[in-house]
Amino acid sequence: MATETDSPNQIDIVIIGSEIVSGAVTDENARYACKRLSSAGFRIRGIVIVSDVFEHIRAAVSEAAKRSPFVIVAGGLGATSDDITTQSVADTFNRPLERDERLFHLIRKFMEDRDLEWNPALEKLALVPRGAQFLDPHHRACGYMIQEANSTLFFLPGVPSETRRLLDWHLMPILLKAVSGLSPVAQRTIRLFGTDEASVEQALKGLKDLYPTTSIGYYPNFPEVHVSFSAAGGSEAEAQSRLDGIEAEIRRRLDPYVFGTDKTRLEKAVGDLLLSKGLTIALAESCTGGLIGHQITSVPGSSDYFERGVVGYSNRAKMELLDIAPALLERHGAVSAECAQAMARGVRSLSKTDVGLSSTGIAGPGGGSKEKPVGTVYIGLATHKGALSEHFRFFGNREQIKLVTSEMALYQVWRYLNGDPFFHCL
Repeated sequence: MATETDSPNQIDIVIIGSEIVSGAVTDENARYACKRLSSAGFRIRGIVIVSDVFEHIRAAVSEAAKRSPFVIVAGGLGATSDDITTQSVADTFNRPLERDERLFHLIRKFMEDRDLEWNPALEKLALVPRGAQFLDPHHRACGYMIQEANSTLFFLPGVPSETRRLLDWHLMPILLKAVSGLSPVAQRTIRLFGTDEASVEQALKGLKDLYPTTSIGYYPNFPEVHVSFSAAGGSEAEAQSRLDGIEAEIRRRLDPYVFGTDKTRLEKAVGDLLLSKGLTIALAESCTGGLIGHQITSVPGSSDYFERGVVGYSNRAKMELLDIAPALLERHGAVSAECAQAMARGVRSLSKTDVGLSSTGIAGPGGGSKEKPVGTVYIGLATHKGALSEHFRFFGNREQIKLVTSEMALYQVWRYLNGDPFFHCL
């Protein structure tokens, strides 16, 4: 049990995985959890990383439960033979494993819907220690929690995307409610693009002094920055009202970069604006290789505003598919403001859409020069009034440069549709 001297908002984190201990895989879960929890006012007592060995898991989890009122354990909930976290927990706390029928049938249905052969080992995913409560009962990767003496333990899958989902949308509200004396707690996240963590920190300076009872934090979620805040109230309505007030202040300070809240993705925000204005868009992609189109078409209903996407990767493709003049490419090169504008004009003209969007650049790791180093990118935008482009220099590996270019291209459209003065000529 947790000692009496422990802080009521203290948390221990246990990361499980032999691949992490060996250095073969980098742990992402502890870093993300620490960012989220610290920004919400929790005190991280420590992080322990252990291998997939029964004795190691048992010692780490039981000791953490003695030290802190809250323990987060990530990893080892899968179906393979080395996923032994649940069995270790059951033995450590004398909680026999029981099959949850709802979860078992959910797993079976998932396999059947995809015409996948049933593997008996998957039944292991539906076994949980007696008395466990699911964090997300409607999802296969549901995670669970148990109450042991004076400590509440949360068990999350090791897959980073699932850990983040459960932490943000299920675990955080439980923790915040627990430390607020069971008052209703509301949480919200504002999503930013086009700025960095240091700039956000400067813009939000003094905000906690204005809202002392509200937890405020910000953290990078490449290529975005998220500002997460929560508040307790006498009722759910009161808690939401407090969030409305702080959201208004955050938007006032960071307005040019705020494109949505909570689960709103940039491609969804852009799509909603195109739809509301009755506009259509077409893409001419080079360095992003179709990634912008992938993002746009990942939104249901995007066929109402997205007409086509052309991946004009080579100079030949640019000339044949986008009607780019050979002389322009010879004079300015494919990675240039002139080419980006011509690409945007060309795809708009050929597709007969309201907006043409283009990307051209050097994603690396090779291909750069002193004049145009790796990370040099031009994004073009064209309407019936004309075309313009903007130059950027991004950093990172090839995948990161492609992703941030795609996001920046969508952000340029978002800015234009919101009436940014930069696009006054369009």
